[in-house]
Amino acid sequence: MKAIYRKRVPAVACLVLALVFSSLGCTRFGASQDDSEFQVRYTTSGSAVLNGKTLPVEKLSRALRRAGAGKQSRILIEMPENATPMDLRRISRALARGGFHKFIFKQPRRAEVSLEEP
Repeated sequence: MKAIYRKRVPAVACLVLALVFSSLGCTRFGASQDDSEFQVRYTTSGSAVLNGKTLPVEKLSRALRRAGAGKQSRILIEMPENATPMDLRRISRALARGGFHKFIFKQPRRAEVSLEEP
């Protein structure tokens, strides 16, 4: 009887511990998933608009943190049609300094179509 008890108790204890750690691993020990998205509009004057508030690009990271953005948050930046590559670098640099790495630039596109009738 004691031999069976000695073999089963450690096996059951290991099974219970494995179940406990596997259920905790997804929530407590795993990487946090932050799937929030923030919209920012860049103006032609060189400032950013977040939640209706205009601010300098240098203060954008701090404002995003206050709004609840984490390092894994997606930031969608709406650029004006006449934005230059220098504007893109300026915003990219400011966001990277603040620890943000998931940002997407969105710029309007325009297509012209002409139709000639015979």
